[in-house]
Amino acid sequence: MFEQSAGVRLWSALREELFPLEALRLAALNRLPRLLLDGAQHRLRSALYRRMGVSIGHGSLLAGALRFGVESRPRNLRIGRGCYLNVGITIDAAAAVTIGDGVSIGHDVLIITSNHAIGSPEFRAGPLERAPVTIGDGAWIAARVTLLPGVTVGAGAVVAAGAVVARDVPANTLAAGVPARVIRAL
Repeated sequence: MFEQSAGVRLWSALREELFPLEALRLAALNRLPRLLLDGAQHRLRSALYRRMGVSIGHGSLLAGALRFGVESRPRNLRIGRGCYLNVGITIDAAAAVTIGDGVSIGHDVLIITSNHAIGSPEFRAGPLERAPVTIGDGAWIAARVTLLPGVTVGAGAVVAAGAVVARDVPANTLAAGVPARVIRAL
């Protein structure tokens, strides 16, 4: 039992020591694209993200640098063809984030793929849980929307500014509010 415990401690210490390498990779992912001007140099920004492992379809424009969460993996982000992503977008790509073709995303949108389970009374932020987020073809995510883990925004849907999406939004509908609910069919 002692040897197993020592092995676990050794592995834990080794992970803590090597973690800065992952932190450096994320720092580069978050900082290098910020050297480019917002609203300009779209192709250069896309090329830089592609080199870092993000899948970006032809004709997609990124108006500003993306911000990635601590657990993010660039390979978890897939952006379709002909998309427009405005400035100030934060993506927690700890799980898959799939953005379909022809999607428009407004400024200051937050896409979250991880959350903590509710833990014990001594420490309520329990184990990390991950769930993918999917945005269907032709959808429009307006400014300051928050997409929570596990949601799907259907093709052709519109999510109004400031909405918090905690449940799936059906295709070709308008959703708004906190929490977001379907207002009408489009």
